[in-house]
Amino acid sequence: MSERTLTCPHCGAANGRAEKVCSACGRPLVLEMTLDGDDGGDDGDDGIVLIDPPAGANPPKVAPVAMPVDVPYPSSFPKPNERAATVGGEVPDEVVAMGWCWGAMAFTWMWGQPNKVPITYLSFVGLVIPVVGWIFLAGFTIWLGMKGHELAWKGGRFDNIEEFRETMRVWNAWGLWTFVATGVLGGGLAVMLGVETLHFLRS
Repeated sequence: MSERTLTCPHCGAANGRAEKVCSACGRPLVLEMTLDGDDGGDDGDDGIVLIDPPAGANPPKVAPVAMPVDVPYPSSFPKPNERAATVGGEVPDEVVAMGWCWGAMAFTWMWGQPNKVPITYLSFVGLVIPVVGWIFLAGFTIWLGMKGHELAWKGGRFDNIEEFRETMRVWNAWGLWTFVATGVLGGGLAVMLGVETLHFLRS
């Protein structure tokens, strides 16, 4: 095991391991480390030696690091000013201005599952409870149409407003077409049923 010595950085004199000032010139000492990382002690911390600085010694000065201020924000990252809503946060005016959410109204839980809106599972009430459940489902779907966009934004799935708008645009298009098709089909069936009823009553 190599011997640890304290060598004077000023006059080069060797000093004992317990010395803090040079016995030759009286100036502060530094620790001389061996090349193999062995500090000569038996404390198990070979290569890492901490010594107290001499009394009155000034700490080293560290130059401040200049941070860039004009670095463009990566487009793939969510922008902090756009990510105003995580879960239950404030909804931006752009989301409120989108108006009626046809996707939520038409597809309820099928829309809510990928958009992280678990409250849409309440729509199953209309399937398991007759009459009262149907009335509840009618009112619930209307409420989803009114609040769907806000609920989807608060769900925390979307990173920015552009992604949100594009996703809701697709859902709303499908939802609107579903309502139109359902209305046309339902109206046609109602007319056919009325004609058949009048024919039966006259015969």
